Amino acid sequence: MAGALLGLLGAVLGGGCDDPFAPAYAVTDFRLLAVVATPTQVPSGTDAVITPVWGAPDGVVEVDATFWTCPLRRDEVLDMDPTCEDRVTLGEGPGGPVAFAPGLFPESFGGPEGDRGPYSTTERWLAAMLGHNAIVGVSGKYQGMYADGFKRVTVMPPARLATADESFGPFDVWRDEGGQLRPNANPVLTAVEVREDKVGGEAVTTVGRGQTVRFIPRYDPDSLESYETLVADFSGLNLRSDDALTTMPDAEKAQRFVVEAQCEIPTFQWYVTGGILRRELTRDVHVVTQVYAPRGVTCPEVPPDALTPGVLFTWPEEGEAVVDDVVHAWVVMRDGRGGTAVRAFDIGVAP
Repeated sequence: MAGALLGLLGAVLGGGCDDPFAPAYAVTDFRLLAVVATPTQVPSGTDAVITPVWGAPDGVVEVDATFWTCPLRRDEVLDMDPTCEDRVTLGEGPGGPVAFAPGLFPESFGGPEGDRGPYSTTERWLAAMLGHNAIVGVSGKYQGMYADGFKRVTVMPPARLATADESFGPFDVWRDEGGQLRPNANPVLTAVEVREDKVGGEAVTTVGRGQTVRFIPRYDPDSLESYETLVADFSGLNLRSDDALTTMPDAEKAQRFVVEAQCEIPTFQWYVTGGILRRELTRDVHVVTQVYAPRGVTCPEVPPDALTPGVLFTWPEEGEAVVDDVVHAWVVMRDGRGGTAVRAFDIGVAP
């Protein structure tokens, strides 16, 4: 378990009324494509700006959304896929700040008390060490169509672990020894190039019938970050006990909790309102040698991947048509720990 108690960092699950038989990349109806949180992780008691990104067959749309949250039940503290039975409405609008109240952390951190529920001190310490995810849901309506989804935002303790207990200081992946938050920003996606599918292919603005082109994402490599996560071994640990961690010998803590170096490996999820994509998800593993190695950073072994971050797009020879002979497209870039960037672009197609 690395860096969060609940689920995958930054996951957004959502959708709309799309054709169930259409490929996942096909935007055939109103849908939620991504939810961006700024910052990507927040200290308890502070705000993050939540911005949903919507798509529809007529392109980028802006709607007033309803924002809601999901209070955790006790049996979901270590659940990878928490349910949401009791929604609490946070507000309405196109997007904006969402406050993350204190909760799930030991009282020894001080500050205002939140509704911590019946969590043990051990569970609260695990939340402080590993972070816990607040669930922020988004629901929207556009031209009589509905779509919704949610974003998991990592909430960290309001101070260094050593502030509450010095024995936990070596396991702090949130702040440095000076108390400053370690960086975790959204990636910067600068453009999408559309080029002929051949070596040295020229940039194009339209695609003919039966023609294939390549979409290539361009991003700022300096926005990718190396970081640390905490891997935990829960075997035999009594989570319901209040003193299972606070009385644990330092040697056992060092065996159960290991700080590991990690590197952000970007993935790209693609969407179009027409045409055919060769893949819906690509990634760029070349950053290990091209971005991190020049910095002197050694990344964990990444499985080899022959794929490039770009994707092939084909406009069918016949049959398909789109409004105004324009295909609307999006790419959602994710850095693997909550960071998200979105770029919308259009490509003209032959009638």
